[in-house]
Amino acid sequence: LQHSGELPALPKAACHIMAVIEDPSTTATKLEHALAMDQALTAKVLRIANSPFYGAVREITTVSEAIVRLGFVAIRNWTLVTAARSVFLSPGAGLLYQKIWRQSVMSAMAGQLVAKAVGRSNPDTVFIGGLMQNIGQLVLARSNPELFQEILEDSSERGLPYHVVEHGRLGFDHGELGAQLIKEWNLSPELEGAVRWHHRFDHPGAESCRVAAMISLGEEIALTTSGHEENPEDAAHTTAEGEEFISEAAKYLELDVATVDELKAKAAELKIDPHFFS
Repeated sequence: LQHSGELPALPKAACHIMAVIEDPSTTATKLEHALAMDQALTAKVLRIANSPFYGAVREITTVSEAIVRLGFVAIRNWTLVTAARSVFLSPGAGLLYQKIWRQSVMSAMAGQLVAKAVGRSNPDTVFIGGLMQNIGQLVLARSNPELFQEILEDSSERGLPYHVVEHGRLGFDHGELGAQLIKEWNLSPELEGAVRWHHRFDHPGAESCRVAAMISLGEEIALTTSGHEENPEDAAHTTAEGEEFISEAAKYLELDVATVDELKAKAAELKIDPHFFS
């Protein structure tokens, strides 16, 4: 972790908006005024509010209407997305960085879909975990691009998941880097534990195991719907013995194959909206 360099700080505008949202006395008017200080974020919130992901049936044109449609938690989430993008994706960022970023946002939205499917009362909170679980890859790519590329190539050549090669080369994986960033950004102790253990949620020492499994399944769904599976065998519907395949995360959450396939179909539909990734 020390070799990854100084972890980046959130932009001040994003910190202010998130502080306003976390304040129990905040009103929609206060949030509207806070958003008005950042025109780019205001435009982003309006575009997101008009997307099919949030059930848009009529176009809204004002921030106050967007706040009603999205709610405080969703606006906090997309504020963090916008802030994280500004931190990690400088203008002209390479295709690999953009791919990781898109995968992070897809994992965030897929994780939220999983949380809804298992009946979590606040599925929006899992969104941040889905976003941050992959941010660790960008931290490593930013601080040590050559090592990051070596791990990618090693993973591809050996047919091993990226996080397994990370552990072998570094002694930690991108989940631990993401968890460290969550701690630095003062987000949520539950999410910190879930992101840290999302590839090892069944470990005896794991924390926030259920949320970790939601994040893991969200990442799996995002990978398979984008056509970039970490392990192509995981995308198959049957095992070598002819039985239906179900991932460990889906088993842990007690979701059957039909439900996972339905979640994948919903996630695939989300890719058509460019506003999620820009």
